[in-house]
Amino acid sequence: IEHGFFFSMMYSDFRPDLGRMPILFSSEFVNLDNELEVSLISDRLAGCPAISPQLLSLGTPALTVANEAPEKTVARQSLGLGSNRQQVLMLGSWIEARMVGSLISGQLDTIKLYKDLFTSLARSELGQDIDLMIKLHPADCTLQVLPHVTACLLDLAHRAGLPAPTIYTDRLAEILGAADVVLSTSWTSVLWDAFLMEKPAVIIPPNYLTESLKPGWREKGNIPLSEGVVRAAENADQAWGFIEDCLKPGYQEIHSGKCLN
Repeated sequence: IEHGFFFSMMYSDFRPDLGRMPILFSSEFVNLDNELEVSLISDRLAGCPAISPQLLSLGTPALTVANEAPEKTVARQSLGLGSNRQQVLMLGSWIEARMVGSLISGQLDTIKLYKDLFTSLARSELGQDIDLMIKLHPADCTLQVLPHVTACLLDLAHRAGLPAPTIYTDRLAEILGAADVVLSTSWTSVLWDAFLMEKPAVIIPPNYLTESLKPGWREKGNIPLSEGVVRAAENADQAWGFIEDCLKPGYQEIHSGKCLN
């Protein structure tokens, strides 16, 4: 059973003329979070009879990293972080190796996104006020891949003139607990944990994940986005602008828990 799509990207157009769609399933059963998502994806699958998994509305598991996360002060002490600095957690994306061409272009697109984010942060006042944490996707933490991914991110930060970010491969519960705001470069399920922990979040996916989206479609059927609990940025400058808003006093009290019901 593939996991649900609480923060999934719903494509606006899957090019039926090409006989394919971006949402690909390898399982006979796919778990979604609610009947709305079942309805949206069922409509999408109707034009692709060759792709016919059974869609289940089982919800999101109750036991998540959010259940294990320590309080912010405790988490920061455990990680050895300064208690007075605001912490921004970046969640890395993972490029699925379905086709060599899309794999390479997706990796290059992601590298450019990190370069833009680091460059934008370095020239903003915010870059002087925050510490940057990066949590890598588990697929990037293998012995063969990890050294190269780490070296790439540290080099990009150095070239932009930023202090070296702290890069983590595990300890997700503590990292989320320590963070003030989450910046994600993918539609990761970890955003569900951040949501449960009432952490404000900003999404800025690489272009290859957004190029087919029509205006407003991202928010359709995605309550956190439509309610403003999670904000979707179009570019690096806008992403850091959103994060600056999230770090302002009172922002979290106004927006957190807004759609938990």
